[in-house]
Amino acid sequence: NSNLFPDLNLKMTRLDEKHALQHIHDRFSNYTSRVNQLTDTNQKLETLLVNSKLTEEELKTIKEMYEAELKEARHLLEQNGAELSKKHDLQLKTAAMVRDLTSRLEDEQALRKKSDETLLSTEQALSHKEKTPAGSLQRT
Repeated sequence: NSNLFPDLNLKMTRLDEKHALQHIHDRFSNYTSRVNQLTDTNQKLETLLVNSKLTEEELKTIKEMYEAELKEARHLLEQNGAELSKKHDLQLKTAAMVRDLTSRLEDEQALRKKSDETLLSTEQALSHKEKTPAGSLQRT
């Protein structure tokens, strides 16, 4: 049968080759399309990665600045706490000194009042002696 129609066999073989080549061409076209798609996706991912790394570096820089500011703020708080403690201690000492001086002032004022009263009574007695005649002193 194939000897009877050699052209037909040849046509079928060429048609099969054409279909096979078309199939290979379609697969190659799909493959190149997929490679292009993956290349585009890869470029997008690389861009995202670069941006991510830049953002990470920026965040790291901001974090370092924040930590440095926190460290400085803690240091200032410690200094202020120490100063506040010193001022509180000084205030307590000053208050104790004021109480002591107030007590001493009250004692001195009481002594002064007593001295003034003694002086006044002495002056009155002296004045009374000076006003009375010398002879009348002996009668009493």
